[in-house]
Amino acid sequence: MMQESLLKRQIRVAPCPGTLMFGYAQHGQAQTVTILFNEMLELKVPLDHITFIGLITAYSHAGLVDEGSEILNTMETRYGVPLRMEHYACGVDLYGRAGQLDKAKELIESMPFEPDAMVWMTLLGACRIHGNMELASDVASHLFMAEPREHSTYVLLSSMYSGLGMWSDRAIVQRVMKNRGLNKVPGWSWIEMMNEVHSFNAEDRLHPRMDEIYEMLRILLQVAQRLSSSEDEEILMTISSGT
Repeated sequence: MMQESLLKRQIRVAPCPGTLMFGYAQHGQAQTVTILFNEMLELKVPLDHITFIGLITAYSHAGLVDEGSEILNTMETRYGVPLRMEHYACGVDLYGRAGQLDKAKELIESMPFEPDAMVWMTLLGACRIHGNMELASDVASHLFMAEPREHSTYVLLSSMYSGLGMWSDRAIVQRVMKNRGLNKVPGWSWIEMMNEVHSFNAEDRLHPRMDEIYEMLRILLQVAQRLSSSEDEEILMTISSGT
């Protein structure tokens, strides 16, 4: 009762309750999202497309396929909110996470408008998780047509071929990437220190304090190597002494 009271108060003060629900959904709190949704219905809070994105996302992350499917099938007829591209993508993720790839593909095929790359990429990611190479190849063909210069499709497909030891197929994908002048975009990491944001990528040599960073990495590597063969706690002091 206390939780419901607190959530009801949050709904009353939140400028966009749907966004509040989505925040809980992103953190896997499906039960809290369900309570929020029921409280919104009780308080007659207007429901919008964000409300249902949050609801389906929560059920997807929690593996509650039946509950998520029920929302997909009734949100327009029962709640008067038409399905958008984002809802279909959430539905594909719902089925894909649960390994129900055939249902995910059927949902895409039932869409009243042309699925965009986001929808297909969601299914491709699910194919990778569950190792369905046959469906992945079919999905990739749609992505190649929709966004032929999107490097992530090629990278994901190449990675799947590698994982299955399909080296000739991997070579074909990489050759196509090369012929089209596509390169894998490196991933970036960010860290904030003393109100200043620092960004890095793999083998980065552009940071203004590069020499200091690599020197510290060298020291940490030495410490890690020595710790792996010794339990001497004094080794930890090498970080501060620089030896």
